[in-house]
Amino acid sequence: MRAGPARPRSHPPRSRPPGYGSSLSPREHQVAGLLTAGATNQRIAEALSLSPRTVENHVAKVLKKLGTGRKRVAAVYSAGPDCG
Repeated sequence: MRAGPARPRSHPPRSRPPGYGSSLSPREHQVAGLLTAGATNQRIAEALSLSPRTVENHVAKVLKKLGTGRKRVAAVYSAGPDCG
């Protein structure tokens, strides 16, 4: 059992480092570039030395950030990689 009031924290809680928000990360740019060339998830995984599951996650994030589907990613990405 603790005696007395709780001690205040000596430092603020750590916050997450700022992310990329709606912009593509460097890895997502790599994935988007390969998607525009028509690469499959398996081919992207091989090219970037990643697991297919990791590539699935990157592809999903790229498509969401660009606001498009896989068939139109080339048109959207070539219009400006951070549009979306």
